[in-house]
Amino acid sequence: MAAKTFKDVASTTRIIEMLVGKNYLKRVNSTDRRRFNLELTTNGNDLLQKIQPLINEHRNMALNEIPENELQILQAALSKITLTVQ
Repeated sequence: MAAKTFKDVASTTRIIEMLVGKNYLKRVNSTDRRRFNLELTTNGNDLLQKIQPLINEHRNMALNEIPENELQILQAALSKITLTVQ
């Protein structure tokens, strides 16, 4: 998860701990603290539903002036970068 979010492992762990502590995430099948699945809690899902329109609005504002063909080029480049860092 750290690599996919471009964060170091310690930062990722702190973020997860904070989200679990605020009851937005829960660990599932966590017999080993170093390896576990995460699941949104009801509170986490409620928050996501509340902020998703704001996320979409900001994304649309950021991308509004970029032509579709340039967005496709950007998406292709980002996909290559993602594959490279995996």
